[in-house]
Order: sequence, then structure tokens, then C-alpha cells
Amino acid sequence: MESPSTPAHRGCVPWQGLLLAASLLTFWSLPTTAQLTIESVPPNAAEGKDVLLRVHNVPGNLMVCIWYKGEKMDSDLRIASYTAHTQAVTLGPAYSQRETMYPNGSLLFQKVTLQDTGYYTLLALDKDAESIQVTGQLRVYRGPDVINGRPQQLTQELLIPNITAGDSGSYTCLTHNSVIHPYRTTVKTLSVSEPVGKPALRASNATVTEHKDAVVLTCLTNDKGISFRWLFKNQILPHKNRMKLSQDNSVLTIDPVRREDAGGFQCEIFNPISSSKSDPLELDVQYDPTLPSPGLSDGAMAGIVVGVLAGVALIAALVYFLYIRKTGGASDQHDLTEHKPPASNNSQGHSDNSPNKIHEVTYSLLSFSGQESKKPTSASPSPTATEPVYAEIKKEVMQPAQLTTLLPDSKVSSHH
Repeated sequence: MESPSTPAHRGCVPWQGLLLAASLLTFWSLPTTAQLTIESVPPNAAEGKDVLLRVHNVPGNLMVCIWYKGEKMDSDLRIASYTAHTQAVTLGPAYSQRETMYPNGSLLFQKVTLQDTGYYTLLALDKDAESIQVTGQLRVYRGPDVINGRPQQLTQELLIPNITAGDSGSYTCLTHNSVIHPYRTTVKTLSVSEPVGKPALRASNATVTEHKDAVVLTCLTNDKGISFRWLFKNQILPHKNRMKLSQDNSVLTIDPVRREDAGGFQCEIFNPISSSKSDPLELDVQYDPTLPSPGLSDGAMAGIVVGVLAGVALIAALVYFLYIRKTGGASDQHDLTEHKPPASNNSQGHSDNSPNKIHEVTYSLLSFSGQESKKPTSASPSPTATEPVYAEIKKEVMQPAQLTTLLPDSKVSSHH
């Protein structure tokens, strides 16, 4: 595709005044078969690529070609010139070290930039001192991601004045031009928050009966993009199995209600920048005061049951222990009564007068005569009969030595 170019013109001027009076030359149209033109190859260049301004239909008797940046032949805008008989290239003030001029008049740009975009003018002189002027255009586009082989940040911006919550949503940026393919897109989501208003709280019934009724509390608001939470008596409402929330938490259902639910409920709405609470709504729960409160949780009830069972088990164990001790003591007393030590053990019993033995005897039997005993005579060899007298001593028992002192003729019989 050829870039549009200005038709070439021919004129006659003295060779000596060519460069100084080029702008005053009178141009004549060339024959259509020899029209000088400029073609940009490629016609649209990506930044960082090479572009050739190719010259077509160059005169055979060409002597000098001069390139200018822009549409005017200004000496300060001269890029380079080529002289045919010396084959020399002379650089001008507008040369950027990226241009290369060829003998056929074509001009190569290496690694073009956005600043290279624009018009370029070629002045050609032949041996007949005729001049030809033609203008071509160079188009440079910026690639969406890479410039000169290095990543670049795009500088395109979208300004939304007086932004509101209605501007929230997804925005897509599409970058493309006639050089870079495929098109590139990026999507950004914009969330705009506004200060929230005060919500209102509505109840399906403000007066309910315990264990019988359910209540539905609804938080009403016109704000968008908000979150909900519930409060009871100015505290965050604890979750219970009887309570259910809607998907967005705007509706609270309590089924069934209990007396512990009586009090002030509030709903609160909030977003990243603000929050607001509703006025308290007092829930009146009617109940039978003679019935116990079922307010204990399942865990608390289980703890109470376990505690009661443990207490019953402890009491039963204590009763059993006391019963065994009592029946065991009675058996020991029976054994003590039935046991009668021989008379030869009196001295041994006298020797066991330690304090530790006193309390071990519960019952003792004492046997002694009611009259003073007499020494036997030859006429009466048999001992005098005596009538036994018994005394029962409980708990504290006197020692056999003491009894012997008090009752010298007595016989002490202790049963352990």
C-alpha cells in the first residue's frame, strides 16, 4: 500500500542559488510516466521496528537528493543529502543517528519511535538543474505491551467525575491498532461505597408466647453492597440452634421463642467505610411463671445430670461403708464375749496393762465371792463354795491389777 504523496513538480533555477531559493522555485508537473513518489514500508510501523521511505521513479540523471523532516525545506530540518558524482552522504541538523540514506534516494529509519511520526520531504535535482519535490508520511504506532523489546506501562487513563455507587461494575480496556495483533484486553472491577443510612427493624410479632410462637425479624434498608449483623441487648447476638439467618443475614428467625429471648434486638449494616444500627426493638415473651425456665443448654443439662449421678454414687458408697463397719464391730463383740482365757493366763493378763489395750475391751466380766475365803483344814479339805457375782463394764475397763487390789479374793475374767 502506497502512502499518499504530493505530486512532483519540475522547475528551472540557477544551480548556484538552488539551496537558498528552493522555496521560491516554480514547479512543473512531471509526466505521469515519470512521477516521483514515496512509499512507506511498512505503511504502518510498530514502535521499535524499522521503516523504509522508498523512492520510486528516480530520474536517471539525478545529481542531488535532500531529505527534510516536515513539509517545508528548512535548513534546520535537513536530515541528510546525497551527491551522486561523489557518492557522499552529508548529515544535517535533524539527523538522529538512526537514519540511513541510499543512492536511489530512499531513507531508512531504524527502531522508529512515536516522535518519528509525521511528514518527510524529498528534494531531487537532476543534471538539467531541474528540481523535484515530493512529500511522504511515516506512521508509527505504540504496541500494547512491548516497546523496543522491553515491557512498558500504558498511560491511558479513564476519568469518572462525581463518582457514585451506580458507577460500580467491571470496566474493560481494549488496546489495539492496525499493526499489533491480536487485540489485548484487561478488566478491572470498580466498587464504589457510600455512607450507609439508618436501617429499620421489623418484627412479625412483638409479643409472643414461650414454646408456642416463632418470630421473624427483618432488617430493612435501601443501601447496596452492604453486610448485616445482629445485636441483642447491645451485644453481638450469639448463635443458637433455634435461630436461623437468611442467605444475606438480613432476616432472623427464632423458632420457638423462649423467655431468655425477651429484650432489645437491633440490626446493623456496614460497608468498608461506614456502619449504622437500627433502633432497638423490644421483644415481649409471655410465659407461665410456675414452669421452670428451659433456658439451660444441652451441655449444662448434661453436666447437671452427671453431677447428680456422681453425688448419688458417693452417698451410696458412704452408707455401704458405715453399714459394713457397724456389722463388723458387732461380730467382733460377739467373738470377745465367747472367748474365755484359762486361769493360768491371769498373770499374763496382768502384764498386758499397756494403755493401748484398755480401749480394745468393750465388755468385761468380773467374778468374785461374796464372803472372805478361809484356809482349808484337814477336816474340810475342799474349798469353800462361793456365789459368783458379775459386773459389766462398758468402754473404760479397770486394769486387773487394780481390781485385785480392791477385791483381793476376786477372780478377774476378761474376755477379749
